[in-house]
Amino acid sequence: MEWYQVLMIVLSVFGMGWVMYANLGNKIDRLSENIVKEMRDFHGRLCSLEEKYKEMERKEERTEKWQKAVENAKAKAQPSN
Repeated sequence: MEWYQVLMIVLSVFGMGWVMYANLGNKIDRLSENIVKEMRDFHGRLCSLEEKYKEMERKEERTEKWQKAVENAKAKAQPSN
């Protein structure tokens, strides 16, 4: 085997390895960007659900207070015997 054939084989192997490494790096970069987007989306949805839950709790508290106030008003309005 001639020296230039060995050189071509070595360069081919290193060239293919470098291309595969570069391609893998691009895939990893895209994957990490997608993961960050999904995390932000999940966080947004989670915050939205939490806000809805808190609003439901506030409505329940207001309803309970209103019902107590109505009961107190009825009790005061009834004539005592």
